[in-house]
Amino acid sequence: MTRIQGKPVVHQATEPVKPANAGGAAAALRQTHAAPASDTVTRTVPANARPAVKSGMFKATDKPLPASPGNTSTEFYSMSGELLGVASSQGRKAHIMVDEAAYTKFMADTFPDADLEVPETANQFVDGLVDALTTAEKASKTDLIASETGESLTFTGEAQDKVWPTQVRQMGVGTLHVMAAFDNGKSAECDAFSVVSGAMQNGLLPNGTYTAQAPVNAIGMFPDETGKYGMKMVLTPKDTMTRGDFRIHSVVGGRMNHGSMTEGCVGLNGGHDQNVRFFDEMQAYFQSRKAITLTVDVTGNANVKTQLGSQYHY
Repeated sequence: MTRIQGKPVVHQATEPVKPANAGGAAAALRQTHAAPASDTVTRTVPANARPAVKSGMFKATDKPLPASPGNTSTEFYSMSGELLGVASSQGRKAHIMVDEAAYTKFMADTFPDADLEVPETANQFVDGLVDALTTAEKASKTDLIASETGESLTFTGEAQDKVWPTQVRQMGVGTLHVMAAFDNGKSAECDAFSVVSGAMQNGLLPNGTYTAQAPVNAIGMFPDETGKYGMKMVLTPKDTMTRGDFRIHSVVGGRMNHGSMTEGCVGLNGGHDQNVRFFDEMQAYFQSRKAITLTVDVTGNANVKTQLGSQYHY
C-alpha cells in the first residue's frame, strides 16, 4: 500500500494512490478553476489494474452479507474523471469529485506524511477535505467538490461473427464499466471489468437499457475456473423482447471457448479475482440501493430483440 511521504502523490497510472491526513485550510483554496472540456471521461482499466479484494466464500444464501461497520474506502476523482487518490482500502466504497489543484494543495498544507490505511486517519482526512472544499466553494462560488448520486454499468466493445454450432452468431467482447455520477452533472469511471456476450444460442445481448438486480451466489449455475465460486445478477430489459433469462454472471476466465461464452448474458471472463472484486463492489452498492442500470452499447451489434431460433442474428 502506498504511504505519502513529504508531499502528495498524483496518479500517473491506474493504481490507487494514498493521499495525506486532515486539517483545515479552506481559505487558501479559494481560487478560480477552469471547467473541463468534457463532462464524462471513460478510461480503460486493465483487469489487474486494481488489487483483488478478498472475499469470504459464498454462503448458501441469496442475501447480501453485511458491510464492515464504520469503515469506508473513499476514492477521489478530478473534475475530468481521473482517479487522484484513495483514503483507506477497507469497507464500502465512496466516490467524491474534487478540483485537482484544491485537492493537491489541501494535502500539501495539512498532513503531508500520513498512512491512510489507518481507518481513523482516513476518516479525519476525508472529513477535513470535504469541510475545507465545501467552505471554499461557497466563498469562491467555484466548482470545487461534488457528491456521488449513484452508479451505473455500461457494456462497450466490438461485435464479432462466430460460428455456433454451425451458423453465424455474434459475440460481443469488451469492457463492463462501473460509472459514478455526481451532483454537478459529471461522471467518472470507478472500475472496469473484462466481459463477453454470446455467441451461443441467439448470440450477443442486444444494445439498449437493462435493470440489474443484486448479485447472488450462483456456484451451481455459473462456476468460474476455480469451480468453487460463482455469481449472477438478473437483468430485465427496458424494451419488450421475446428473448429472456439475461444475467451478468461469472464464466470460466482466461480462454475463449464454450466455457467462457454465453447465450446472450454478460459474462465476466477476466478470471476469479475479477469475479470476486465485481461481486464485492456490487454487493456493497446494493446495501443502500435496490437496482442498477446497465447500458449495452457494443459497436457493430446487429442483434435484435426477438428469439431467433434457427435464424441468423442479422
